[in-house]
Amino acid sequence: MDNPDNPAEDVLAGVGPRLRALRRARSATPAALANETGLTASTLSRPENGKLRPTLEQLLPLDRAHGVPLDDPVAAAHPPAAGAAIRADDGAADQAGG
Repeated sequence: MDNPDNPAEDVLAGVGPRLRALRRARSATPAALANETGLTASTLSRPENGKLRPTLEQLLPLDRAHGVPLDDPVAAAHPPAAGAAIRADDGAADQAGG
């Protein structure tokens, strides 16, 4: 999955497997998640299987159903680089490790 020429490709490729892991962690079937989000089971399975990248309109109800922040599937797919800005508890930007 490491593509030094296009790091965004690596991040996006990890979103589908992360969505599948979130669904399985809740023991939710694709049909149950489809009912909960208003998305079709087919629409849900394509990103999970790497056949399609989810859109923002798809990620919003999925993240809401899983109870995670919007950036969770993306951030979990690609950990922050050393020295990358992170959010502190008060919401202010801070430097990682500093």
